Amino acid sequence: MDPIGEVLGIDNVVGVIQKSTPGIPAPLPPGYYEVNRSVEGDMVGFDSEEGERKTAPIVDRSSPSRHVVVDGMSSEKIRMLTAKMNATVDPNALQNLRDPGSMQKQKNGRAEVARVAGRLAKQLINTRTAANHMMLLGGGVIHVGPDGDLQATSASEMYSVDASIPASNKDQGLQMDGATALLATTWDNVAADIPAMMQLIVDTALMRCGYKLDLAVIGKNVLGYFLANTMVKELMKSNVAMTTAFGNNAIPDEFLGVPKWMKGSGMFWVDKDNGYQQFVGDDDLCLLPAASASWLECVEGSHLIANTGTVYPSLEQAHAALVEVTGKWGFAELSNDPTGVKMVAGDTYLPMLKVPKAVYKLDVKF
Repeated sequence: MDPIGEVLGIDNVVGVIQKSTPGIPAPLPPGYYEVNRSVEGDMVGFDSEEGERKTAPIVDRSSPSRHVVVDGMSSEKIRMLTAKMNATVDPNALQNLRDPGSMQKQKNGRAEVARVAGRLAKQLINTRTAANHMMLLGGGVIHVGPDGDLQATSASEMYSVDASIPASNKDQGLQMDGATALLATTWDNVAADIPAMMQLIVDTALMRCGYKLDLAVIGKNVLGYFLANTMVKELMKSNVAMTTAFGNNAIPDEFLGVPKWMKGSGMFWVDKDNGYQQFVGDDDLCLLPAASASWLECVEGSHLIANTGTVYPSLEQAHAALVEVTGKWGFAELSNDPTGVKMVAGDTYLPMLKVPKAVYKLDVKF
């Protein structure tokens, strides 16, 4: 026998060649992705109220109480993101599953079914991760294109979900007077007083809404600005741990008043045109409080799917066959022309900023 033909005729499939690691990176601490509320349907509502920060009036003991105005509340509703998609399973794989005489064929068939289901599930997880990063690191806006794909900008978008992060928390930021910038000098200037500006940002964040900043995510250029900065170099002279961390191309914990630091240059997603999109710009400084349901809620909605067949003698019986599922879901259905199986999967989900003023996305080079 021809040696080449002999080799090609043997089915020695030892695994799938994985050309890249499945899934997009999700490096933030787990609390920023944690689902902490489930609702029916695809609408989520919340009441909004400014925290009470005034002190009580002091009066003479014999005087009557003084009248104070208690500010009211406002309500808002947001439509959640609903993802739905389907894929067909290779008919050959289905036929392999029905071959009782070949264990290897059955294994190959099951592997193909699992592969298709796994790819659909991974896309749903990727969508959740990307939505969280857009809210927390991308300026608080999720852009949805005309074909339903997530996109980096508002160009030709079908709709968007906007958390309305205020102007005071973007670009160069604003101090509590609403007029003076938080970033007075661009950080690529080696003489910029970066420590003083960071202290101002930390203090302003606490005054603005009461949340202490806990995590800083920086663009790829920002570490270089720190290493070149005159005042940061002075701090390094008296801090061995800081010098060691920067020597390892990292930023130490508690640097400039923020407990944790991480690089955002490795956080990306792949758009519909197979382009790699960054959530964190090269000169971005994104700042977040510690993950908490008091300011961030990741919410799952529900969807109705059929639990049995698709043909019923009455509307009542058809309705009774529907099942309400929360969060990610999936099912398979037979098709006859051509014969095969269609796998359907979906999700209803939204990362919601209940306190938009708690999140900062600053541009340190301007």
